[in-house]
Amino acid sequence: MGVPEARKVTLLAFCRLDGLSPEEEGLLAVLYDAAVGYMTQAGVREPPEDTPRRAQYDLCVNYLVLDSWDQRDVSFVGTSSTENPAFRRLLNQMKLTEPEGPPPQTSEAFAVGRAGRNEAVGGTGKAGPDRSGVFDGEDTSDPEEGEPS
Repeated sequence: MGVPEARKVTLLAFCRLDGLSPEEEGLLAVLYDAAVGYMTQAGVREPPEDTPRRAQYDLCVNYLVLDSWDQRDVSFVGTSSTENPAFRRLLNQMKLTEPEGPPPQTSEAFAVGRAGRNEAVGGTGKAGPDRSGVFDGEDTSDPEEGEPS
C-alpha cells in the first residue's frame, strides 16, 4: 500500500523528515501500513475525508509512525518505557466513539469489547459465563439448567 501522496506531505511534516533515501522511503511506507493496520485491529475504521474524525485518525496514525521511526535504534534497559499520553487518550476516544456498523475486516478475530460492554466474540453483555468463553462477572448459571438465570 504505502503512504498516499495526499497524506505524505503532512506525515513528513509531523515527523520532521525531509530528504529521505529510497530505503527510508520504503521504511516509511512499511511503518505507515503497520500504523493503519494497528488502528484497524484496534477497532477504528478509517473515517471519510475532510471530517474532524478523519483529522483525529490521521493524527493517531502520525503518532504511531513517528514512535516507530524514533524507536528503530533504541534499546530499553530494564522495563522502563513510556507511551505518549496524548496518543493514548485520542485512540481511546476514537475507539469509544466508533460508529456502529460492521466491524473492520481483520486477519483474525479479536476479543475486544466496545465501550466497556461485553460484546467480545460472542459475549452476551450479561454477567456470567457464556458459550464464547468470555466471563465478565459472577456465575449466574443455574446448575440444573446450565443456562444463566
